[in-house]
Amino acid sequence: MRRLSRKSVIWKWIVSYICIILVSSISSVVTYQRSQNIIRERQEKINELVLEQGSEKIRECTLMLENLREEILINASYNSLNKSPVSYHKSTAYKQYLLYTDLNTYLKLNNSYSHIMLYFSNVDKVISDESVNFSKEYWNIFKNTLGLSFGQWTDLLNGTYDNFSAINVKNDDVEGTIFAKTLQPKQLGKQQVNLFVFFSKDDWKNLLGEYQFYENISMILLDQKGDTPVKLDYASMLSNNDDEKTILEAIKNGKDSITIGNNEVMQISRSQGISPCSIYMLTPNTFYLEPTQNFKNIFSIIFVISILFSIVLITIFVKNNYRPVGDLVKTIRNTNVFQFDSKDQIYQENENEFNIVKSRMTQVNNSYYKAKIELKKQNELLRGIYLSKLLNGKTKLLPKEQLKELYDIDFKYNDFVVALFYILDFTNSLMDTEDYENKTGLEKFGVLEKAQLIIVNEYKKLITEYGWSMETIKIDNMLALIICFPQEKNEGRVTSFMQAGSKSIKSSYNLEYLASLSNVHYNLDQLPTAYQEAMQTLEAIRLYGLDNHVDYSEVSELFTSSYNYPYSMEQELVKSIQLGNFTNAKWIYSEIIQNNINSKKYISRDIIRCLMFDLLGTVLKTFDAKKESQKFIKQLRPAKRLSECSDLHSMNEVFEQLLYDCCEYFKDGTNKDEEQCYEIEEYICENYQDQNLSVTSVAEHFCMSPVMLSKLYREITGTKILDAISRIRVQEAKNLLLASNDNLTSIANQVGFGSTKTFTRSFKQFEGCTPGQWRDNQRMLISHPII
Repeated sequence: MRRLSRKSVIWKWIVSYICIILVSSISSVVTYQRSQNIIRERQEKINELVLEQGSEKIRECTLMLENLREEILINASYNSLNKSPVSYHKSTAYKQYLLYTDLNTYLKLNNSYSHIMLYFSNVDKVISDESVNFSKEYWNIFKNTLGLSFGQWTDLLNGTYDNFSAINVKNDDVEGTIFAKTLQPKQLGKQQVNLFVFFSKDDWKNLLGEYQFYENISMILLDQKGDTPVKLDYASMLSNNDDEKTILEAIKNGKDSITIGNNEVMQISRSQGISPCSIYMLTPNTFYLEPTQNFKNIFSIIFVISILFSIVLITIFVKNNYRPVGDLVKTIRNTNVFQFDSKDQIYQENENEFNIVKSRMTQVNNSYYKAKIELKKQNELLRGIYLSKLLNGKTKLLPKEQLKELYDIDFKYNDFVVALFYILDFTNSLMDTEDYENKTGLEKFGVLEKAQLIIVNEYKKLITEYGWSMETIKIDNMLALIICFPQEKNEGRVTSFMQAGSKSIKSSYNLEYLASLSNVHYNLDQLPTAYQEAMQTLEAIRLYGLDNHVDYSEVSELFTSSYNYPYSMEQELVKSIQLGNFTNAKWIYSEIIQNNINSKKYISRDIIRCLMFDLLGTVLKTFDAKKESQKFIKQLRPAKRLSECSDLHSMNEVFEQLLYDCCEYFKDGTNKDEEQCYEIEEYICENYQDQNLSVTSVAEHFCMSPVMLSKLYREITGTKILDAISRIRVQEAKNLLLASNDNLTSIANQVGFGSTKTFTRSFKQFEGCTPGQWRDNQRMLISHPII
């Protein structure tokens, strides 16, 4: 045996077994002290079980009474007698006799109670299994059996009992319980009928007969009033009337124990639950304490044996069981797997043997775990790179066996769709928005991965239910699912599958995301095509705020690869910017955007971005090469601000702000003539409804000749004043055409045209169609939007 260090495991073993001896000693003393409580608790549990079983018997009895009530209610004789008789018929006595016979039959069938009685209030008749009599004559005959005074008998018969009520009765010869239930309340055409079932003390003993073997306990049954007990005195503890009164008083006061006349302490146990009557069990304290001495002797023997056995066990264990531990430590020291330096050698000499083994096994486990993690990361990386290349069409699809072996990819079926998910907001479910904003870029990426993992896990659950297969890949900030399914008509099931996953995610995690679907494809070689379809569909959803789970087939025919930007509109936009007229410039820009969107609902994001940069080029054309202008453009950073926008809404906001800044720049630098033209346009906008508005009236307002006014305006804006007036009137007319159902004559008058003919000619000049055609086209677009 090697030299033992101070921290050797042997010393711990010795101390442990000494502690065992001490624990055994202490436990013996404590166990003896607690033995009384243990026995009491055991007996109380037995009492609770007995009470529960007794309560169950009473509930079964109540159910039996309910069955008896139902039998009587369908009894033909009962139903005939139940009606309030107008006069006495000869058949009444016969029916009473039949009912009497039936009650005897019920009594024999149940054989659990002594008597059945029915009381008919209108005729004051009692029909029982013993006789048919008026209530007073019946009492005179059976008063000794009933155990009731005539007043109590009358109150009992005339009472109303919604549920079965228990009434205990007791006199010198009788002790039992009457269960009462009103079968038929008094109402039009019928009389009140009460059912009474009598349980004698012997009936209760038969019902609870199995508990008579508990010779050391007694039981009391109390009715709902709790005044009169039915005693099952197996232990002969209730023979004394004073003791009985004392116990009843303790029960009413809710006491758990009571001392009776012979100084015996009685424990009172109560039945739980709701029933017509309650059971109470009385157990003397002496019953609990009898086994205590036996426990004392048993624990004394155990105490001596445990000490002797512990001494022997320590000797054997140290001598025989330490040998394999020492051999294991020696093996670890001599093996070449672990390299020890001089400090480690000193550490081993003074360390616990188990700690030495544990530290070396930890080294092995850590090395294995790190290698496993690295291999898993490498496999996930290679798998992600391959799937990304496959979806982008940059690599070929390998055979299924190689996919499974190299990348653990299993395309179970050839039919598939590609689904893309773009997460918008996940801070509400995963963390506070403020906490998320305070995180670094890498930390934010980790939170995004958690959100994507939630989506993957939810859809994996559904994939298992559907019996399909699914592969996942993260591309940039998007999550792609390749969903494969059997060759069946699954297009509808794919939609329901996506909607079920969305409902589960939003209800459980409150994630906000966009989801798109490709068409169903039937060959895995079409994966790049399906991915591009899902990308274009997601693009349409982001640009136009569509609902989630849009299929590519819904938008494929609506994409366009060009935009419409007329030269004339570009010239008007340039002139409005140079004049500093932001209102007119914004109107021209809005017209260009709306014309493109309304003509092709799903214009792609790239095409929209090209149009926006084309418009930006128009804005930049308005500036000259002067140093001041170039400095303003550099400070404005228009291209960078526009390129940072991800959707049409943000592009609109940025471009309108750029437009405003440029108009303000030119407005500050306009000369006197340009300012004059700006005021002319403002005047026209304010007075376009005046049918007499013309070059002459405008010239008079500004104290100029019509010739000079026309020349000045055309030189600055490149447009005739009459054309400017017509353009503004046409724009206002378009608003009225959409907002009202007024006819063309009314609208022409409202916007200042002198006649419908002039209105139509001017409208066609600017819009290329008549006002009526334009209104019909716009309303058709509104009522039947392209989706």
